[in-house]
Amino acid sequence: MKISRWLAVAVALGLVGPTLAQDEWVGKRIILKKPGIQIGYSDDSGKQIYVAELTNLSYSVLADNQGFLRVTHRGASGWFPKTDALLPDEAIPFFAERARLATPKDSYPFAYLGWAHREKRQFDLGIAAYDAALKRDPRADWYNNRGILHLDIKKLDLAIADFTEAIKRAPKFVLALENRAATYGMQNKAKLALDDWDEVLRLDPGNAPARVRRAKIYIDQKQLDKAVADLSAILKDDPKNLPVLIDRGQLYVDMSKTDEALSDFSAALALDATNAETYLARSQVFTDKKEYGKALLDAEEAVRLAPTLSEARVARGWNRFLKGNFEMANEDFAKAVEMNPNYPAAYNSQAWLWATCPDKKFRNGKKAVEFAAKAAKLTQSKEPTILDTQAAALAENGDFDQAVRVQEQVVRAAANTPLAAEAQARLEQYQKKQPHRQAIAK
Repeated sequence: MKISRWLAVAVALGLVGPTLAQDEWVGKRIILKKPGIQIGYSDDSGKQIYVAELTNLSYSVLADNQGFLRVTHRGASGWFPKTDALLPDEAIPFFAERARLATPKDSYPFAYLGWAHREKRQFDLGIAAYDAALKRDPRADWYNNRGILHLDIKKLDLAIADFTEAIKRAPKFVLALENRAATYGMQNKAKLALDDWDEVLRLDPGNAPARVRRAKIYIDQKQLDKAVADLSAILKDDPKNLPVLIDRGQLYVDMSKTDEALSDFSAALALDATNAETYLARSQVFTDKKEYGKALLDAEEAVRLAPTLSEARVARGWNRFLKGNFEMANEDFAKAVEMNPNYPAAYNSQAWLWATCPDKKFRNGKKAVEFAAKAAKLTQSKEPTILDTQAAALAENGDFDQAVRVQEQVVRAAANTPLAAEAQARLEQYQKKQPHRQAIAK
């Protein structure tokens, strides 16, 4: 892929030359000088390919080469002349002078000036410039941009008012709808946010970021089937979308659809075999399916990829414990506590081993009670699985009356969850003054 025929033309006209610095603007923000700029490139045959029109006022520079800049607009990447862009420090005096000379109906210099001030985080000056632009020409996009500036300074109601006015003037203005939906989300107005995301997707069904945002609202509302439907729609068009594959896999875990979760995590690992968190997620699914050998392999790979990740140590330790390798499990849990002294799962797992290990050599009721209490404190005693460990520790330490009281809390909290049956069984054990012993896989 070549930069563009623009380059050859620019050289011929003497606009660029061999002494022009390259890469000096890479990573910097730029302001466009005018509307209507297109980005593109020349294919191998020399045919000019235009991939997008730049409708934003500012962009980040991905590449700077011989007088041309490469930027991305809504997923499309291409080049345009560097002479059509300014750095924010240059843009402010440039557009201020054009605003001074502007005709009574010319709003563009004020709008571009306002956006240049935003890039410099001069929000009040930016809003004032947009006020002037809107007095000259109440355009939908200027309302939208002023709304973004109001959003920057956390004036959400003013932002909503601006986005609403933009939509009133241009009902199919997808960007304003997206901005209003996001702002409603910040205000915890889920119904209004959903209405806007619905409209965005009606106008632009292939808008993957909008589907992700709507899916997050569905997740918060426990409408997991609808969230899965949105993520599945994205994957239908883009089956190699790694973040969405992982998110859908986690949703399937939450829905207890382990086979579907395994499929998504495995597909994600086929795309990126270096992601320790994905190995951890798949390890947990294998553990839930009682396939401890496979779970251990994934946990070991997670530790190899991220040796300082305490979650990986806990996962490996847990599967070692379930397979009867108590010594090495103990080492993993101790290491996890050492690496992250504020990680509840590390204390919880260590306490469970000390409280329930079938080999009495590894049991220690007193220390189990201590570590279970630390885990409970770190979670404000609100996590049923940790309270379950606390009850087991108390039972191992001989305090069956207190174990029963704590386990009764677990039974109430775990009603209608996968933990319910086990929690009830353990309660009955403690009522009979019997400590719990963890079953080990053969």
